[in-house]
Amino acid sequence: MALTKVITGVTDLNQAQSTNGLKFPTGSVFAGTPEKGMIRNDQSQSSETSSSAMQFYNGTAWKNFVNKTPCTTDNAAFPITNLAYYKLNNNANDSSGNSYNGTTSNVTYAAGKFDDAAAFNGSSSYITLPTNFLNSSTQTISAWVNPSSVSANGVIYSSYDYQTGPSKGTYIRVSSGGIVQLTVHDGDCGTMYPADPNCTGVTQLVSPSAIPTNTWTHIVGVIGGSGNPMTIYINGVNVVSTPTMRSVGYWSGKQPLIGAQSYVVNGTSYGPETFFNGSIDQIRIFSSALNAAQVTQLYNELQC
Repeated sequence: MALTKVITGVTDLNQAQSTNGLKFPTGSVFAGTPEKGMIRNDQSQSSETSSSAMQFYNGTAWKNFVNKTPCTTDNAAFPITNLAYYKLNNNANDSSGNSYNGTTSNVTYAAGKFDDAAAFNGSSSYITLPTNFLNSSTQTISAWVNPSSVSANGVIYSSYDYQTGPSKGTYIRVSSGGIVQLTVHDGDCGTMYPADPNCTGVTQLVSPSAIPTNTWTHIVGVIGGSGNPMTIYINGVNVVSTPTMRSVGYWSGKQPLIGAQSYVVNGTSYGPETFFNGSIDQIRIFSSALNAAQVTQLYNELQC
């Protein structure tokens, strides 16, 4: 017999509630037609275990309880104010309140790390963002990624402008084999992905090991600005950092993309190209350099 219980003394069921004092006996999974105020054991659990998720129905959807710690996925100021925030829950809207809504091309949606995620086909899927808003000297890009394949380079986020003069911009991608790359251009380089030792206008980091396919991985790229560190975090861990870097270029020629890259050479537009193959979720963009503690908070984000 399914067990249900109505919560009393709660004025706003859209906010996370505490599970203090609430326990479900073995086998109590509610699978009927829910009503606002009901609670249940997570559908994925057949009985109460140490990993059971308690849920309540807010009138629209089942939501996880959060015991003492507030949930975060609805918070556009987590862990600090987001410049842009893309939940990618069946759309590319900006949840930061800054109205940087994206435009999708051949993007579908699938199960994400949190709710839904944008699914990219590796050949023609991308999201165009409305403006080059990342023109500050410090930046952080955070995303959950689940690559289906790493046989080719796949860009997570790019804002890049390769003009007649110096190339300027940044991108973070999963390169062939699953290595994570974070690159900042602020100089005249002869190739888009510089291996040229004479390319003095670029700072590039690569992770020491590959990320897996078909698994959700949290990636954060931190750009500290001129004379400050540039760092890649994977699943909350600092995997590579450079003590100092060049300044970040100010760019205006191309709109940023999620899931691909485009660029301009001598006034001619190229791309999109270098498409990501897999799913991307929870992209948060900051105009500041997050510290290690803040990155840990992002990695430990809680579903609302």
